[in-house]
Amino acid sequence: MSAGDWDAALDAFAARLAEQRAAITSRSADPGEFTPPDGLGPLPERLRERAMRLVEESEAVTAALEAAAARIERELAAMERSAKETPPPIPSFFDHRA
Repeated sequence: MSAGDWDAALDAFAARLAEQRAAITSRSADPGEFTPPDGLGPLPERLRERAMRLVEESEAVTAALEAAAARIERELAAMERSAKETPPPIPSFFDHRA
């Protein structure tokens, strides 16, 4: 494959990272993993720096996802504790016709 194919693959990877970062901040569905096309061959030297920046960004997105998952886990645990500690509501009216 050509260097142009690598450019397109890196563009697609950058777009997927942007979608994933947006999904974290908007709390929407994760767009899923990026799967590079088959048969790209070796990375051209001129794209090495860009690829390394994208790998670093990918690691940052992964860290943000892990932090979001940990936050959600804490929130769920707090909700479960609260539900266990909160007594059931007491009816405030009595239907004497029943």
